[in-house]
Amino acid sequence: MLLIFGAAPAGWEGFLQCWRLLLQPVEARTSGLDPTLAGVPQGDGASALVLVRPDGMLGWRSLPADGEGLAALDAHLNRWFIPAGPET
Repeated sequence: MLLIFGAAPAGWEGFLQCWRLLLQPVEARTSGLDPTLAGVPQGDGASALVLVRPDGMLGWRSLPADGEGLAALDAHLNRWFIPAGPET
């Protein structure tokens, strides 16, 4: 699961297309999740991407949720997994 706190960064749609078989994106604040439990600062401008492993532990976090963080998450996922191919 990928928790999104704040606005999704630039390049988000292409990233989701690539990892659609692996990640379930969740808009965390609208889902009522407490950002402090994920180590995300509170406030209107605060943003983050938080990867939650299947066992419920945090596997990765980007503060803020920006293009650089999205690229780092893409690189992290590419170390362990194979991205999805084009949709058929």
